Amino acid sequence: DSVLVLEYGTLNNDPSILLPADTLTSHADRFYNITSLPIPGLNNVTRSVLAGALVGGGSAVNGMFFDRGSASDYDAWETLGNGAQWNFEGLLPYFRKSVTFTPPTQSVNVNYTWDEAVAYGGKGEIQVSFPPYQFPGQEYVWAAWSELGIKEPKEAAGGEAIGAIQAPSGIGPKSVLDKAGITVKKNLPGVGANFQDHPIGGGFWNWTKNAPSPVQGDILTNKTLYAEAEKEYAASRTGPLSVARGNQAAFLPLKVVAAEKWKGLVESIAGQDATAYLPAQYEETLLEGFKAQQKLTAELLARDDSAAYEFPFGGGPLGGGVLERPLSRGTININTSNPLSEPVVDYRTFSNPLDVQVAIPIIDFARKFNSLNAFSSLGAVEVSPGKNVTSDVAIADYLRNIIPYLPATHLCTTVYAVAEKAADLIKERTSWVA
Repeated sequence: DSVLVLEYGTLNNDPSILLPADTLTSHADRFYNITSLPIPGLNNVTRSVLAGALVGGGSAVNGMFFDRGSASDYDAWETLGNGAQWNFEGLLPYFRKSVTFTPPTQSVNVNYTWDEAVAYGGKGEIQVSFPPYQFPGQEYVWAAWSELGIKEPKEAAGGEAIGAIQAPSGIGPKSVLDKAGITVKKNLPGVGANFQDHPIGGGFWNWTKNAPSPVQGDILTNKTLYAEAEKEYAASRTGPLSVARGNQAAFLPLKVVAAEKWKGLVESIAGQDATAYLPAQYEETLLEGFKAQQKLTAELLARDDSAAYEFPFGGGPLGGGVLERPLSRGTININTSNPLSEPVVDYRTFSNPLDVQVAIPIIDFARKFNSLNAFSSLGAVEVSPGKNVTSDVAIADYLRNIIPYLPATHLCTTVYAVAEKAADLIKERTSWVA
C-alpha cells in the first residue's frame, strides 16, 4: 500500500527563498490570499492570514525560529484527556526523531550553550543549527538578562501554522453546514472552533548614543551594507543575511513579568465565567472543553516552569512581547455564501478582557528592562507608548491600536513531533512495516 500526498501551490525557484533574511521581506505571492474578519478587540482592524501557499508550505516562508515548549506545555495535553502517550515524555522521542542538530563551528564565538542529548539527540530529516552570525548589540541584551538574574536553559530546541481549514465535506458544526446548504454527514461542533493565536505587541525604544552597528534594520535599508552582506553570504553562507527572524527569545513565567499582579490575574482567570466571551457556535461540549482549558491555564500561569510570555530579542532594544496563553478563542469556518472560496478566519483577539490585562505587564517589563545598567552607555529612549502613558487603561488602549500582527509562533518542532508520532500510530493500526 502507498499514500499519495498532493501539495498545494507552485514550485518557487526564486533564489531568495533560500536566503534566511528574506523572511523579513514581504512576498504576498507566497501566501494564501486570506484576510480575517474585523477584530473588535483591536478596534476592528483586519489581518492577513500568514499561511504558505507554495510547495513546502509554511516551511518555505517561516521565520526559521526553531524551539519547543516546556514539559508542562505537553503534560497539559495529557491533563486535558489525551492520554500519557501525548505528554512530554511520550512526545520526547519524536522531538528527537525528527531533528538532526549541527553545532556551530568554533569560529562562531557567541557563548551559546546546549545539551544535545537533552534537546535533540536524533538523526531526522529536519536540519537545525545556530546561524553563523549574531548582531553586535546582542551582547548588551545578554548582559541585561544576566542583570535580572535570568539564565539561559541548557536545552534550546517555530514556524507559521493555521488551524485545520474546514472544507465543504459535510463534517463539522451542523449550524454552519446548514447555513451553507451542505448535507450534514457528521455533526462535529469542534471543527473550526478552538482557534488560538499568539498576539504580539509592545513598545519601541531607540539607542541614541554609542549604538552598536549594524542592526538588522540597517542591512535591509542600506544598499551598501546589503551589498556587502550579500557578497559575504554568497561566498560563505555567513554574515548578517544568515539570520532570519532571529534565534533568541526569553520565555518567562507570569511571576517574573508581572511580579506585583500575577496572583490577582491568576485568581481572575480561575474565577471568570468566560462563556460570554466565546464564539456563538460553542455548544455544551465545547463549553465544557473550554472550562477545562481555562482551569489548566490558571494552574500553568501560577507555575515557575511555565511560560506566560515570550520576549524575542536580537541586537537592539527589547520591545515586543508575545502572549503565550491567551483565553480568547477564534474560529475558522467555511464561507457559507460560497463554500468553495477561502475560509472565514475570525481571530477574535482580546475578545476575552483578561487577555488585555495579562498583556499590560509587557509594557511595564520592557520599561524596566530597557532602563537596566547594561544599557546605560547607549542612551535608551522610549519612543512608544511614551512616558506619559502609564495607567492600565491607557496602556490597554495603546495595545489595542499597536499590535502589529498575529503570529502563531514557533510551532515547528511540535508539528514535526506530532507528525512523527501520528505516522507511528497509523503504521500500528494498519500493520504497515516501517
